[in-house]
Amino acid sequence: MAYDLNPDPTARALSLAIDETDCSLDFSLALAQSPHYGLSLPQGRQILEHVLDGVSAWAQIARSYGIPHAEISLMADSFYLRE
Repeated sequence: MAYDLNPDPTARALSLAIDETDCSLDFSLALAQSPHYGLSLPQGRQILEHVLDGVSAWAQIARSYGIPHAEISLMADSFYLRE
């Protein structure tokens, strides 16, 4: 299960709380909540790596679809890829 994966360059917090109250953009917080979502910590790490791998080439893919550099630059802050 994944949610809140829509890129938003102006967001400084998630739309939904990862735990009961915290909307922080924080990978360690998300991983700590793995058991709450029925996942082990290794499963949570695997999902995180899968998502990071999936979006790591976003700019290349955007260029391949002819999206202008200026628009790609506008979205760059949406893709915080590592802790």
